[in-house]
Amino acid sequence: MGPKSVEGAASYADGWLPFLYSPEDAAQVWGDALAAGAAARSADLAPLEIVAGGVVAIGEDVKGVLDLVRPMFAHRGLP
Repeated sequence: MGPKSVEGAASYADGWLPFLYSPEDAAQVWGDALAAGAAARSADLAPLEIVAGGVVAIGEDVKGVLDLVRPMFAHRGLP
């Protein structure tokens, strides 16, 4: 998920499915690449759709679930 691939997606793709996307950090991390791609995007295309995944867990063991997903989100400081 380097800057050139993000720029390419922003210029010609219908959507982008980033891994571990954080809306709060998107401008700082991907802002330049997304802006460059948007500038090259054809006016005939709809706006780029950005869809981020998430984790859903149902159960009584909150600590166990947090321990399960903690390695995936360690950079964000999960409680």
